[in-house]
Amino acid sequence: MDGTTNGAASGHDRLGRFTAGHSEYAAKRRRIETKIKQLSADYDASTPAQKLLLRAAATNLDAAEVMRLPPAARRLLAA
Repeated sequence: MDGTTNGAASGHDRLGRFTAGHSEYAAKRRRIETKIKQLSADYDASTPAQKLLLRAAATNLDAAEVMRLPPAARRLLAA
């Protein structure tokens, strides 16, 4: 971090450290929970196994969206 980004928007201070009340782990968990809700609206997950599959799908979709290598992300999303 070079300190040029806004700390409030990125969750980091000028030195690149996490600001209070923000962590990337919590942000990832919130993104995955949002995706699970979206997938649940589209697919009826009535059994625990189906709910686990939705969580796995949401985790993979999140990884593909934040991946820095676009070709690999496209392959994950296409699968």
